[in-house]
Amino acid sequence: MILEAAGVRFAYRDRPVVHDVNLRVDAGEMIAICGPNGAGKSTLLKLLSGYLEPQAGRIDCEGKDLRAWEPRALARRLAIAPQAVSFYFPFTVGQYVLLARHPHRGMSPFESEADLAAAHAALAQTGIAALAERSVLELSGGEKQRVVLAAALAQQPSILLLDEPTASLDLRHQAALMAVLGRPDRGCGVTVLLVTHDLNLAARWAPRLALMHDGRVVADGRPADILQADRLREIYGAVVEIGRRADGVTPYILPLEEAP
Repeated sequence: MILEAAGVRFAYRDRPVVHDVNLRVDAGEMIAICGPNGAGKSTLLKLLSGYLEPQAGRIDCEGKDLRAWEPRALARRLAIAPQAVSFYFPFTVGQYVLLARHPHRGMSPFESEADLAAAHAALAQTGIAALAERSVLELSGGEKQRVVLAAALAQQPSILLLDEPTASLDLRHQAALMAVLGRPDRGCGVTVLLVTHDLNLAARWAPRLALMHDGRVVADGRPADILQADRLREIYGAVVEIGRRADGVTPYILPLEEAP
């Protein structure tokens, strides 16, 4: 067990967002966290990262309460690529990705050969090696998203948390990114939890899907078992058709209309 949430609750002021969530994650798993807008997905990811603290319940990383970890030690194990990042300084792409190596450098202000190798590998894995000398202020939304992911990969964590990693990417780059994350070695050997609205992408690449609704995990298991028309109608308020890919198992979802 590399990450576990037990009875986790969180509210913004008096507005409950996450209710009694239990989620157990084994090392090497890839899990897609899905659900409609306002289901609590991004808040759960922030809780799992330590960015927010649960108001009830407990989150453990490698069997130790997340709040007990020393920040630098935790950063060597866990990285998050948020949905929206703003760049304010004209770092080059390469410089920005190298900043993610800070938890590994200790007191040294200089990058080691290992730091440079990790950054170069992350740039290559995300398809942005050619942008290494470009300013981050000159990038498109999709390019910025890949830079943020590259920085998270360069951190070489045990756990990678991704919030809508494909939201700004075109189809080719969506497929390339998911191919990296979906490989058996996950590109750099990490456990992956990704939040996504794209049920078809989740079904295609994630062996496990956690479906959230009203702040709770209401279903957790194989996409083929979780993605049922009646369940999606109830949660999303939409009539859908469920088909199967060529393997006869992996589902795909075709929205038909809003449920009456």
